[in-house]
Amino acid sequence: MGALSFFSYFFLGLGPGLAFFCTIIAPKSFLVLLSFFSCFLWLVMLLFISAIFKGFEPFPETTSSFAGILLASVAMEEILRYGLWWMHTKGVTMLEGIARDAGHRFALVDRLYMALAWGFGHAACHSIFFFLSFLPLVAGDGTYYLKDCTQMSMFLIGALYSLAFGMILTSSMVVAFEGYAHLKWGPGFASVATRPVEPAWRTWFHVLFAPVLHVTAALVTLLNMAQDGCLIAQPVNLALGLASTGYAAHLAWTRGAADSKRQATARLARDSSEPLNTLVTDDNTFPDAFPPGHAPPGPASTLHVASSIASASSVTLVSRRGTAAPTTSM
Repeated sequence: MGALSFFSYFFLGLGPGLAFFCTIIAPKSFLVLLSFFSCFLWLVMLLFISAIFKGFEPFPETTSSFAGILLASVAMEEILRYGLWWMHTKGVTMLEGIARDAGHRFALVDRLYMALAWGFGHAACHSIFFFLSFLPLVAGDGTYYLKDCTQMSMFLIGALYSLAFGMILTSSMVVAFEGYAHLKWGPGFASVATRPVEPAWRTWFHVLFAPVLHVTAALVTLLNMAQDGCLIAQPVNLALGLASTGYAAHLAWTRGAADSKRQATARLARDSSEPLNTLVTDDNTFPDAFPPGHAPPGPASTLHVASSIASASSVTLVSRRGTAAPTTSM
């Protein structure tokens, strides 16, 4: 296998993430720095997890032992996710002050962009750590196959899981941050105090969305230990990735559009002495809310945030005997 195989797997597993970075993250220098910082923090966490389990080697090659490793790893990653949320709120508070002093407003769409950058850093770290790290092996004379699933090479499985977990990890950060923001005892609740009250069940659905999805996707990878299980595990995780991406995009669109509409309504209320309900047209638009050429950051901006949430991540465990061991991801 040579350069053709290497780049085929490379662009399958990492191509969508690179496209996402170039179109969404790269045009905004602050998001680039934030995604790099996020990637560094997740790399430190993965090294910390690896150091912990290094002391327990060798592991018995059983489903229960791999499940325990995955559950513990996901639990530690979810603790870090909430720590990132705490840092996120501190950063938002600082940026809101800067924007206020400059006469601008730090809108919800800006928070969504930041959540995407945090999530992209998580996905990029997993891609580098668990897929790109063993991809150079594809340049050798042969390839690796799982003993229980010879229909797909280890590199193809890694690329597909990189794609699936990229979507899952990036989009779940957006949903999780939106849920954390509505926790009344959380550090970011003040930032949403002016927004409509969120039903408690929806808040907790968003809070639990990321850990439940993360655990589910990780445990699905254990199907690789069953005969022909990779033929089931990969479509399931790809479906989970697409579903989470779709929900995150829907959430970004609806919340962003609603925030833009509230801001337009508030501005009309300040700038006009007429009753507010007489200024709303039949199609619920606000033609006089902004001067010509200065449209609010409405659906177009929120659609840009919601349009593309995908990158890459997977874990592949290889036994010391030189044959490929069951592939799992966390």
